[in-house]
Amino acid sequence: MGAEALTLVGLLGRDLVPEQWDRQVGHDEEGFQKFLEDPDWPEWKKDAIEVQIAMDRTVARIRALSERPSTA
Repeated sequence: MGAEALTLVGLLGRDLVPEQWDRQVGHDEEGFQKFLEDPDWPEWKKDAIEVQIAMDRTVARIRALSERPSTA
């Protein structure tokens, strides 16, 4: 699976693609940080992990905004 597809699986999340998420992603941000700190990991994989972390943060922000009470 390419980095783009892997990021899409991560974006969709465990609730929508549970088997693929567990098999291909399976980590939270804390788990991903370990890979980023590993000097033996290739840079292209670290790039994909950084994108995954950014997507996770973006989705969390969107969810937080959508859960706020409406002021209208």
